[in-house]
Amino acid sequence: MPERFSTADGTRLAVHRWQPDRPAGHVYLLHGFGEHAGRYGELAGVLTAAGWAVHALDHRGHGRSDGARAIVPSGTSVAADYAEFLAAEPSREGPAIVFGHSMGGAAAVQVALRLPGTFSGLILSSPFLEPARPPGAFELGLVRLLAKLVPRVVITRLSSDSLSKQETEADAYDDDPLVHHDGVAAVSAYSLITAGREALARAGALTLPLLIIHGARDSVAGVDGSRKLLAAAGSRDKQIIEFAEGLHELLNDHERDKVFEAVTGWLAERFGSSAAGSQGAPDALDGFTDDAR
Repeated sequence: MPERFSTADGTRLAVHRWQPDRPAGHVYLLHGFGEHAGRYGELAGVLTAAGWAVHALDHRGHGRSDGARAIVPSGTSVAADYAEFLAAEPSREGPAIVFGHSMGGAAAVQVALRLPGTFSGLILSSPFLEPARPPGAFELGLVRLLAKLVPRVVITRLSSDSLSKQETEADAYDDDPLVHHDGVAAVSAYSLITAGREALARAGALTLPLLIIHGARDSVAGVDGSRKLLAAAGSRDKQIIEFAEGLHELLNDHERDKVFEAVTGWLAERFGSSAAGSQGAPDALDGFTDDAR
């Protein structure tokens, strides 16, 4: 049975952990909308080979966690659950990094701002800070109204073709029974938009070393949102890497090796490399387990 964490309201969330024998540091991962943390095994293998333990939740309503499927109740709910999880975690040696993808990217910014002094760095993968096609005032007002009146009505859908150029990855997404395939409810859409707006509005308070990775052809999370966050962030150490042909899931596409190299290189430059990092190739999967599988 997977490890479980119970929130204050009794919602049980599945916990995933990938751990090397002697971790030099810890990465706290927040996944994207409609998916689950189990999809990050390849990234976790790269990080554990470099000596980093990885800890993640299936967010409320996602993967193996409790909750209405893919319903995001508010713009702060993902971050609030994750902050509860972190408060219950034991003290661990070494630097702690918060890593967020898509919806989890905006939430990771919120978590970093909620818990100053907790983390040593922030890494964002295609953060959903604004949609690739930002809504106008009328459209946003309509989404807000639908979120109040008929919160679970589906107003848009995600296509696997927009996530990865690799057909095998798109097929794996479509065939994954733990991925939500039934569209984005109005309340979730509004929550994601408001979470991104809050993250951008408060970006000036960010002081952590910041790495953003984004595909220029992302049709889900607009790369302009990442550019705005970079410009507004108060961090002195901040960087964005854009992949000209990249779609939304750079971790599951042709660019993945370059992304992995960028992430591990950024971590090594700031926090040093470990003995574990020299013992295996970047794609080695030995030495870790996903305890939630």
